[in-house]
Amino acid sequence: MNWPALVEKLGVTLVTYEIERAGDAVRLTLTQAHDRPIDDDILSGGRQGWPAILSSLKSLLETGDALAIKMEPPQRMLAALKRWGSGRRSCQSSRRHSGARASANPESRAL
Repeated sequence: MNWPALVEKLGVTLVTYEIERAGDAVRLTLTQAHDRPIDDDILSGGRQGWPAILSSLKSLLETGDALAIKMEPPQRMLAALKRWGSGRRSCQSSRRHSGARASANPESRAL
């Protein structure tokens, strides 16, 4: 299965990182925006992948060594990508990832 080709069907994705002080720590907030609405089944892949990526980044910054995380593409996301049609057109959608539970819009993950 060529899942990277399936991911290309998502269109343009903008990922932004915000870094701010949080007491004696630092908070990293990742925001992911798409140029069209994205099915929740597809977004579930990011909800699984981004925490692993950010965890590895945190390890790299704290110890100098990134985590080697081996993950298969999420099946729910792959099934949704297979159903995805190329005829969908642009519309703004934004997702944020933070340390708290992911909400519908925006979502956040912070370290």
